[in-house]
Amino acid sequence: MPPKKKSPVPCPNLHPLPDKAQARLIDKGILHCLASQGGARERYGKGKTPHTIHVWWARRPFSAMRTLVFASLDSGESPKALSLASELGRLPVSASKDAKAAAKMLSRQYAEPPRVLDMFGGGGAIALEAGNLGCRAFSLDSNPLAVFIQKSLMEFIQEAGGCPPDLLKESGRRVLERLERETAPLFPMRNSQKGPVLAYFYTYETACPHCGWKFFLSRRPWLSRKKGREACLEFHPGEDHANWKIIHPSRDHKPTSLWRKTGAVCPVCGKVCGSPVFSQCREVLTALCRRGNGKGKDFEAGSPKVLAEPALIEKMESAVLAYLGQELPKTKIPKWSGIFNPAIYGMDSHADFLNPRQRLVLLLLIKSLRTEYDALTQSESKAVARCVIGLLSGLVDQLIDWNSRLSMWIPQNEQAGRAFCGPGVPMMWDYVEIDPLLNGPANLWKKLDRIVEGAKAIPTFSMAPDVRLAAAQNLPFGDGIFDAIVTDPPYYDNIFYSPLADFFYSWKKMVISALSSELAGFDSTESPRELVASVRRHNSKLGAHESYCRELTQALCEGARVLKDSGLMSLIYSHSSLNGWDALVKAFRASPLLIASVQPLCIERKARPRGLASGAVNTCLVLVARKSSKPKPVQSPSELAARFEDIAGCGFARDLLNQGWPEEDAGLALFSQGAALLANSSGELIGNDHEVLALIESVVASRLPGFKISRRRSL
Repeated sequence: MPPKKKSPVPCPNLHPLPDKAQARLIDKGILHCLASQGGARERYGKGKTPHTIHVWWARRPFSAMRTLVFASLDSGESPKALSLASELGRLPVSASKDAKAAAKMLSRQYAEPPRVLDMFGGGGAIALEAGNLGCRAFSLDSNPLAVFIQKSLMEFIQEAGGCPPDLLKESGRRVLERLERETAPLFPMRNSQKGPVLAYFYTYETACPHCGWKFFLSRRPWLSRKKGREACLEFHPGEDHANWKIIHPSRDHKPTSLWRKTGAVCPVCGKVCGSPVFSQCREVLTALCRRGNGKGKDFEAGSPKVLAEPALIEKMESAVLAYLGQELPKTKIPKWSGIFNPAIYGMDSHADFLNPRQRLVLLLLIKSLRTEYDALTQSESKAVARCVIGLLSGLVDQLIDWNSRLSMWIPQNEQAGRAFCGPGVPMMWDYVEIDPLLNGPANLWKKLDRIVEGAKAIPTFSMAPDVRLAAAQNLPFGDGIFDAIVTDPPYYDNIFYSPLADFFYSWKKMVISALSSELAGFDSTESPRELVASVRRHNSKLGAHESYCRELTQALCEGARVLKDSGLMSLIYSHSSLNGWDALVKAFRASPLLIASVQPLCIERKARPRGLASGAVNTCLVLVARKSSKPKPVQSPSELAARFEDIAGCGFARDLLNQGWPEEDAGLALFSQGAALLANSSGELIGNDHEVLALIESVVASRLPGFKISRRRSL
């Protein structure tokens, strides 16, 4: 017989359940086994979940959130509960029978459908899965774009009685066919005898303030780094300005860079020219991309002759703005060095980050969506029209994210890359413009297919989740009404949501105004109650830290207020810095919540580009907390250290390593146990939380040398 599979080591039990609390399945401490595998698998899938419809940031896998919601509600008494939780988290889209079985199991434990609240709704995965399991789900966010996304995925579809995939696809095809016709004059190379041009490459030309010589500011000259197909732009001197050509060097070729820390350097006089100003630079088309005869793509030098006349673009833009009754966005891109760089170089507004043709194509798409909305209102109903166009508005996200002056070209796979994957937005001195109606990189036809597939994965709810524009620090609910709060708040300074969202909202609200007018009346998505540690907002690092601590404390206290005495809070969190954990410790300590366990989820893509570049955290932690009327216990640092040494030696982290978790992720899972112990103490005998957290880090690092916590301040 094969050897019996060893049972996983459960997460440590950090605190006994308060008197009125009820045990739940999650208290068995093996969420990391139930939810991580399916969540990680979902991260590598494409076009299979509702996440593919709209752009939002730091969203959690549906499979992991499905398991988390179930484990946070189920009593754990049924012998079938563990196997059902595992099945729920196995696939990105749950089998209908599994969701129904889970809903039936929960219905036997509650007199009425359990109430679940997500205080920081974001992209809506938690509320959607709570609704999928038959719960009465509520979701809040202070960002109007996040609320619109959630409404389009949950409320609009329910009000329409579902969204037939055929109708969604037919409608989407009409939108894109209309857009293809109306954009034909803008892309004269669609009908080129050599084959249509799929992508256009640009850089900027500036004049040296010292000698007047004109040169290019290119920083990413590679067009292809595919083996045997290498292509790169090479810039060389002309009479009074630089010229360029396409060369085919070896893969180890290192293009000459004119950039230094102090700015660009003139290649003729050798003097530093300082930081260039976007409005004073000339945009130059350097190369074109067509589909190759075999694998890959062919590249050739660009010429202004292949572009539409500027006067035509200006005339068409004025006409479509008049049709829509709109003006170009006037909202400003924040000047924020190292986070949002375009405005530092003079790319000031949310109209500037698109070139004139990109901007016009976007406006024509918005016009086509509005036209389709009016047609569907007549042929179907207003509810169906709102449902369909709400989902198809994801096409707007595609254009903004993949077709702007901030969109990069990835030469390794000859594809366009996203501009707004977060956490910030760099300035691009080389960018790619696509023809989004051709069968090329980041095209809208493939996006439509992903929208349709994502919509198919939206479950039918017995009760539609209730989505509201509100702040977690001032919940619009009475006391003691929720059985569980499952939420994923912003992690200190990891993502600055509203500045990212404004790139989309400034344009998308032209569609939102027809579908949900109460969400379209804001100049910006920024709210004073947005939970973030931002130096830009609070003018100092200390002010940013104290504000995050204060606002998170208020949110936790509000959560405890609306939570039943028998309920629990499952709060997802992670951070790579001591300050990020210090804020969490202080907020929980100041709330009436005690952390019973901290359970890790390893659900991120290990090879995501930003993660590789930054050493980003791949593991998030679920802090399982209960209400308590008793004061937190007084503990000394030595008592905490002794307790943590016991936890460190219990075999939990070693078991994670045996399951294949990276050392740094297992280390973070162990470190979080110590942080929770610190949060559960009164703090009276703790001189400095930072020092205790550093001590916890040293204990973890002695056992797992690959682990470390950074000392950086809030951004």
